[in-house]
Amino acid sequence: MNHRRLDGPERRSELGAIGHGPAAQHLADRFSSEIAAWDRDRAHQPRIVAYPAGALVTAPHTGMVINKQDSRLVLSP
Repeated sequence: MNHRRLDGPERRSELGAIGHGPAAQHLADRFSSEIAAWDRDRAHQPRIVAYPAGALVTAPHTGMVINKQDSRLVLSP
């Protein structure tokens, strides 16, 4: 995940995604689409839960599971 402050009269930030590994672009695109959905609905609060790698988790109906070397991230809108 990438975060940066934007210059301007209001205090604003921008959230983005940087992918790594063989599926880097696909992962970054999927994560960015979740960020864009959250941006369109500011009342919406996305949920990100981190588990140890290999933990048994149930994929959410909407959202995704991201398997990393040391963890599994579950993103749900």
